Amino acid sequence: MKNDYPEVVIVITTWAGPLELDIAKTRLGYIKEAVSCLKKHFIYPNYSWHIADDGSPKEYQEKVLKIMKDENYTFTDTKKGWDFNNNLNTGMETALERADIIVVWPDDRFLKKDLDVKSYVRLLTDHEDICYIRLTGREVHLQGTSITRAGTQWRLLDKKSKSRHVFLCFCFVMHRRWIEHYGYFKT
Repeated sequence: MKNDYPEVVIVITTWAGPLELDIAKTRLGYIKEAVSCLKKHFIYPNYSWHIADDGSPKEYQEKVLKIMKDENYTFTDTKKGWDFNNNLNTGMETALERADIIVVWPDDRFLKKDLDVKSYVRLLTDHEDICYIRLTGREVHLQGTSITRAGTQWRLLDKKSKSRHVFLCFCFVMHRRWIEHYGYFKT
C-alpha cells in the first residue's frame, strides 16, 4: 500500500538557545510533543521526516535527534542568527530532494485530532494549478486566488504574480510547484 502513495516529507522547524535556559527546555518539550502528536494523528501511508534546526547548540540537537532515532529522517542545521525563513528554506530544499510534496510543521504546533492527508496529496498531484493547502484556521494573507472548503484552504497558482513576498500560514501541505513558481521565502 505504501508504494501506491507518493512520499511526503514532514518538515519540522526547530530552534533553541543553550540547554540551561528555560527556552531550550520549553522548545525541547515542544518538539517532543509535536512529533508524538504527528506520529499518533498524521494519517498517510508513506511519509518521512526532515528536521530543520536553526543553529541550536549541539546538546539540543542531539536530544532532538534522539527523539527521531526510530524514524526515517534527514537533518539540516543552519547557522545561528540567520532567521526562520532561511531555516525553513533550507529544510524545504532538502526535503524536496526526496519528494514533490512536503508538509511544513513548526515544532510548536500540536496535532490533537486525526489528520488524513491522502485527499490533499491527491489534490496536489491531480491538479497542476494547485500548489498549497493550508491546514490551520489562521487568517490567510495570500496574493492570487484561494479556495476554502472543509476547513482547509488551498492556493491556486496565479500565473500573473511573480511576487516572492507571499506570506504563508502554518501548518501547510505544499507541492514543489510553489517553489518553482514563487521561489523560496525572502530572508
